[in-house]
Amino acid sequence: MAPRNPAPAYQATKGSRLEVDKNLYTRIGLSDARELINSLELPIRSGKAFLVPRGHVCRISTKYGPQVGDLNIWSKHNPRERFWASRTRQLHRSHLTTFDQLWSCLPYLRPMCTIVGDTLADYTDDVGGRVHDLLGTRCDPYVNQMLSGKAFDFHCHSNLTRAILPFGLSESDVHDVLNVFQVTGLNKDGQYFMEPCPAKPGDYFEFFAEIDLLCALSTCPGGDLSAWGWGKDSDTDNMLDCCRPLVVEVFALTDSKLLESWEPPQPASYTGFHGIKMPAPQPIYDGIMTRVILTGGSGFIAVHVLEALLAQGHSVVTSVRSEAKAQMLRDTFPGVGKDKLDFVYVPDIAQEGAFDEAVKSDPPFEWVIHTASPFHFNITDTQKDLLDPAIIGTTGILKAIKKNAPTVKRVVITSSFAAVFSPNVGNRPDHTYSEKDWNPITLEEAIQDPTSGYRASKTFAEKAAWDFVDKEQPNFQIATLNPPMVFGPIHPKLQTLDTINTSNQRIRDMMLGKAQNEVPPSGVHVWVDVRDLALAHIRAAERPDAAGKRFFVTAGYYSNREIADNIRELLPEVKIAAKGGEFPAEYFNYDNSRTRDILGINFRSLEDMVKDTIPTLQANRLRRVLLRSNLLAKAKILEGFAYATPERNRVFGSPGHNATVNYLYDQVTALGGYYDVEIQPFVELYSRGSATATVSGQALDAGIFTYSPAGKFTEQLVAVANFGCDAADYPALTGKIALISRGSCEFGLKSALAGAAGADAAIIYNNVDGPALVGTLGAPPRPQGPYVPTAGIPLAQATSLLSQINGGANPVADLDIVSIMENRTTYNVIAQTKGGDPDNVLVMTAHTDSVDPGPGINDNGSGTIGLLEVAIQLVKFSVNNAIRFVWVSAEEFGLLGSEFYVNSLSDAERAKIRLNLNYDMIASPNFKYGVYDGDGSTFNFTGAPGSATAEKLFQDYFQNDAGLQSVPTEFNGRSDYAAFQDVGIAAGGLFTGAEGLKTPEEQVLFGGTAGKAYDENYHKAGDTVANLNMDAFIQNAKAIAHATATYARSFASLPPKGPVSGNRRRETQAEKHAHAPSGRCGAQNDRFTLVE
Repeated sequence: MAPRNPAPAYQATKGSRLEVDKNLYTRIGLSDARELINSLELPIRSGKAFLVPRGHVCRISTKYGPQVGDLNIWSKHNPRERFWASRTRQLHRSHLTTFDQLWSCLPYLRPMCTIVGDTLADYTDDVGGRVHDLLGTRCDPYVNQMLSGKAFDFHCHSNLTRAILPFGLSESDVHDVLNVFQVTGLNKDGQYFMEPCPAKPGDYFEFFAEIDLLCALSTCPGGDLSAWGWGKDSDTDNMLDCCRPLVVEVFALTDSKLLESWEPPQPASYTGFHGIKMPAPQPIYDGIMTRVILTGGSGFIAVHVLEALLAQGHSVVTSVRSEAKAQMLRDTFPGVGKDKLDFVYVPDIAQEGAFDEAVKSDPPFEWVIHTASPFHFNITDTQKDLLDPAIIGTTGILKAIKKNAPTVKRVVITSSFAAVFSPNVGNRPDHTYSEKDWNPITLEEAIQDPTSGYRASKTFAEKAAWDFVDKEQPNFQIATLNPPMVFGPIHPKLQTLDTINTSNQRIRDMMLGKAQNEVPPSGVHVWVDVRDLALAHIRAAERPDAAGKRFFVTAGYYSNREIADNIRELLPEVKIAAKGGEFPAEYFNYDNSRTRDILGINFRSLEDMVKDTIPTLQANRLRRVLLRSNLLAKAKILEGFAYATPERNRVFGSPGHNATVNYLYDQVTALGGYYDVEIQPFVELYSRGSATATVSGQALDAGIFTYSPAGKFTEQLVAVANFGCDAADYPALTGKIALISRGSCEFGLKSALAGAAGADAAIIYNNVDGPALVGTLGAPPRPQGPYVPTAGIPLAQATSLLSQINGGANPVADLDIVSIMENRTTYNVIAQTKGGDPDNVLVMTAHTDSVDPGPGINDNGSGTIGLLEVAIQLVKFSVNNAIRFVWVSAEEFGLLGSEFYVNSLSDAERAKIRLNLNYDMIASPNFKYGVYDGDGSTFNFTGAPGSATAEKLFQDYFQNDAGLQSVPTEFNGRSDYAAFQDVGIAAGGLFTGAEGLKTPEEQVLFGGTAGKAYDENYHKAGDTVANLNMDAFIQNAKAIAHATATYARSFASLPPKGPVSGNRRRETQAEKHAHAPSGRCGAQNDRFTLVE
């Protein structure tokens, strides 16, 4: 009997998502109307990543003969959406061919590409093997090590990992592959087998990109798999003769008719919550709190309504389109619990029944404030884009309330003056507009242009609401608000200027210099402040006599000329024309008495509105474009640079650090000439090593000082008097090891004085409890003489040794110091805006190097990336003052790069620098938001004039804009600001903590764990991407953007440049060299120091 052939579980039935338009894809596959836009050849045992735009075709070919390739695919715009091999196998087959589609993972689940060409489509070998395999996955070094005991770095998994690093992805993003040109199957026992690749020169596999794709392809190290093997007898070198390159070509389709019937696929439409039902918050009925549902909660007006509702103690559920919008609102109102702010998801308000579930609540709703409706002119279909969302959204929520929310007593609807203004009456000065007026626009007029469409959408939606109440007689009453132009502050969490409301765009444009020739006409000459409008919504809901009424909510007349004059007064550096935008000679009258009398609104002045709005636009616009995903992607790239080298670090002069320098240079030079970019080379002495020490067979916890010479000694320990800072403290020490206390002077001076007294070596002990004392001696030479081999030990062990010495014993130490020193060339990267005043410069610094033990992703990849991301986004804006980004090297060896940079500047160039802002460790896992104490109020150290202003700028940002706390952190000379302070330049910056311990007070302010280090992986191998606190990272990056935007506009808040004043502590250069490879980095008062 022949074996039964069961039906497939997933079948492409008529009209299903699995049904493929074979005619379409046949035309695409056969068409010669193509233009080659990219071509690359993959060498053997390598990987490359490449982009395939949607609507393009990608061909992978075996130009040189049989070769297997492992293919990974991601959405270019969202790498979380990636190819799902197992689901594709279920939906289609185990081996793919023409018309099969490669599907993405959940929750997206859509075809990413469709196979349109396959020269091996009909291939089946004599044992049932088929080509283009989905049964298996990529080869990887972990299985190889397990089965053969050998390490091999060129498996497909590793090749793909290396290939995607430049795109901000990492090993964790590599996923199950499509094995292109690979023949596989299952034997009679259900076991996976592989057969040699049958491809010949010229064979190809071709797919059509349904969405924008990032692809990565590996040339399998097994080549054509004719000589592969696993186990102890396998030898990857035997497969070399089987390996050949692969060729990738990307084509644009030049015949537009080919894609007339094609539409890019959308993600899966499921929007449920997997059966999860959160417990409803318990009601708190105190006579004041009301349960409110607010629609469109992330909109410009709605955010202000939400803020006002929360301020009055109401419990609000707001509808949003996506989780991303909900998270934005959570970030906007941190600390507000679910009992006061919760969310329902309504992706499309124009869908039938969109609000049916949203209006259900326990405790039940009493008010509904409906603001959700489109207000933009970026439309293609007036009916679909404007009329339907407005009308169906309004009537839909009223139906849902009547059906599912019987406790609702008042519904407030945001309409518009567009529903009041009559084109037939126009601006006639003999007419007074009030709530009695209606726009008489018709449907035929509505579809003529976007402006008419918008006015109609507001008019039709509001009329539909009143008609609904009249016909349905629901239990609730409605009130509608008809505001004209709505201006006012952008809320702090609005992401980009591109998303601001239409009215505010004219203020933005004037600030951006777009009214230099003439101020544009005003259009409608009546306005309202958004904050007054928000209050009007609440008053219309709570006041009994507001029921059943329309409200013309306007503060009165305005003109663009008045706005321009206010901006020029507040921002004299902004160029705005003196003509244009005037109030017309004749204009209509208005009557807002109902709003004043019933709602009790006392309207703000236009002057106050402009004054309050400008700061939110100028600093907001840069920080809104910063995304944590971009920060994380760049952190992964730096980690990849470190892990691509045997040292697995980015210490200065190393391959990992050189890759970092090249990356920074390439990123900034690619920004269209916005910056003048320079690489500044310099040579410094590199040092690393280790120290071991025993006394009487007992091991000491010894650490080496940077720049210590090597040496091995078995000699008597002799205690040095005082702190060993004076030659008189040292007895004759020939043939002995000096035992010296930390304190009072630099470590290098102690080592040199010990050598001058004849000692062969020195051990410096800590004078506070803690681990082994480590640090740097400072790069030699010193005037007191050469260093001797120098190690550090803890106080507890030194106390025991001193007790023995003071008791008359002569303990002998076995000290072995291994040290390597070599001169290395390294580089600072400097980028200055071509625009802005070059005589007034903001310099921002971050060091780019790590210590030897690890990749240094928090210390200081975080500062490096924070600066880079701000530099990338700044190109979207103009600047009045020059902004200079300086990524400095060799900080960990004593601030060498920043000192070299500042020393390279003439006095005249230094005088142009108004302020230095330094960012060192801004994403510590157990973070604090530390702001450098520029005014000296906490640590009794006053920076140069302007330092206190910089401190206040950051403090105000965290408190007023971010809604977060901050604490002062000490200027102790141990980061790159020190070089600027030494020449009298004002400084400031941010720091989230290193090895110091978080205090209980800081735990209350920032969360985390008191008594635990801010960064337990500080200067360790564990300082990886996983070590970053992304919340701290993005908040500090936004703070950097805020400072950049503020000072790019004006230095007016800074005092004139002058000499250093106040109680400023002075240190020697060596004292500041605290960032040794095994020393300490950052700036906190309880950390390791070089001197007392």
